Amino acid sequence: MEYIIAIVILYVIIVYVVIPFLEFALPIVSKILLAVGGVLAIYGAFKVAKEYFKNLKQNLDFKNYGYKDEGEPAQKSYFFGPGYQQLYGTIKGGISSSYSEVKDLCYSVYDFFDDLSDSFISKIIAIVLIIPIAIVSAIIALIFTLLCIAIQGGITLLVMALVYIIFMLTYICDRSYRLIKGIHLDCQHCKQQFTLPTYECPNCGERHLKLVPNTYGIFTHKCKCGEKLPCTFFNGRSKLIAHCPHCDESLSSDATKSVIIQLTGGSSSGKTVFLSAFYKEYFKKLNANNQIEYEIPLTSKEKFDELSEYYNGTILPETTSETNATMYELIVKGKNLGTDRKFAVYDIAGEMFRPEISDYEITQQQYKYCNGTILLIDPFSVEVIRNEAEVSGENVNNYSEMEPDEVVNNFINYLLQVGIIKGNRASHLPVAVVICKADAPIVRKKISTAHIKIMYKKYVNGLGEDEKAMTYDQYRNEQIKQFMIEYGMDNALQLLEHQFKNISFFVASAIGHEPDGEEFTPFGVNECFDWIIKSTDNEYYRTIEQI
Repeated sequence: MEYIIAIVILYVIIVYVVIPFLEFALPIVSKILLAVGGVLAIYGAFKVAKEYFKNLKQNLDFKNYGYKDEGEPAQKSYFFGPGYQQLYGTIKGGISSSYSEVKDLCYSVYDFFDDLSDSFISKIIAIVLIIPIAIVSAIIALIFTLLCIAIQGGITLLVMALVYIIFMLTYICDRSYRLIKGIHLDCQHCKQQFTLPTYECPNCGERHLKLVPNTYGIFTHKCKCGEKLPCTFFNGRSKLIAHCPHCDESLSSDATKSVIIQLTGGSSSGKTVFLSAFYKEYFKKLNANNQIEYEIPLTSKEKFDELSEYYNGTILPETTSETNATMYELIVKGKNLGTDRKFAVYDIAGEMFRPEISDYEITQQQYKYCNGTILLIDPFSVEVIRNEAEVSGENVNNYSEMEPDEVVNNFINYLLQVGIIKGNRASHLPVAVVICKADAPIVRKKISTAHIKIMYKKYVNGLGEDEKAMTYDQYRNEQIKQFMIEYGMDNALQLLEHQFKNISFFVASAIGHEPDGEEFTPFGVNECFDWIIKSTDNEYYRTIEQI
């Protein structure tokens, strides 16, 4: 019976006391708990925001983000790596900070109630409070962190997109300039040709291999020493010291279009004398042209001084012994040129093309990219001509011992050996064949310029009305070829015409008289150069000739 009474009393207490009390107290308690939880959640969000911006300040640095050795002695541009790394670091740190702040808040609440009382009820209240606070704080922290990430990431990506557009336009502009202007550089030492040299930092001397708009910078590259180097044609890159990227030889210029001519011939055929006479005449032409100006790079000045002494008869030239071609260069500038020109002639020893020597020497890469080659034929290297000259009392002491057949054979075999020309098809390399020492009577009376012009006039006058006349150049070529055949140079002629499509023949005399220590009186030395220049760079030819 007592159990029934107890149950009834318990029922009455629950229904008429506990439930009404809970109905009255729970809304108030829940509101209090909600208010406390809200305040704590807002406080947590504030702490999250504070930590995020602190983390942002620590990670965001546009200047001091360090140098990383990647083969180029320059610091990566902020927008090509470091910017993304800093954004990632900020996001990672922000999320980590948010988690830490929520966790610390929950521990703080628990510790507060734990310190108030050690009772079980106090712990239950702490746990009941922690759950909604943790959930709300985590949600608010997550939302705020994501919002900060979105804003920072959006701004960063927008700025980087603009930077990439500027980068692409600048790179295309810089690259197009070099292509349109036909800028190619060549090294006088290793003979390699390239479009972009290495540049020397004026502060520390480091070599920059990729000084163009790229991931190291759009307008400037920051060297690891801190020096800012211009990396485009329009903001001063050409003022830096340039070097060959293959052998590190210093270059005279980095923004010129090359006009390269190779002078070839047998040993003692008169190449250096021929070059001396040509440049003397060429300087006269350049000095008479007020539309242009030129300069001799320091690397060539001493060599030109020697040529001038040869021309004046001050010293007699020695046979070229250097088996690597020597370059004689000028930098020619003019408002009608568009692009400055590097005009250069290579001189090389005739022995270079002998197989026993050429195998061990630097490959003459300039034959791959030169505008043309001038092949000197010493008529006195032919025994028949030499004998006739001796009978006539001419002085034939100084002549090349390499006969034309040997010179041409060695020359062609060398070009085939190094892959510059192919044996199964004729090369388009312009070749000017020059019969030199044309002041000698035996040559002058048969193929001198004056003699050929007289013969050409007779030839034209003798044509019928329906006959088409050859041009003077064609007629001259035929006359010189006949001379070569007459004196046993037909094999050399056949080899040349078989291997080269673009070939022309000239006569010239570099000294104009027997070598006697007097000043040169050359004739015909310019024509072969003009023919090559006109056929390969007509703009330069017309500017120099003032046409």
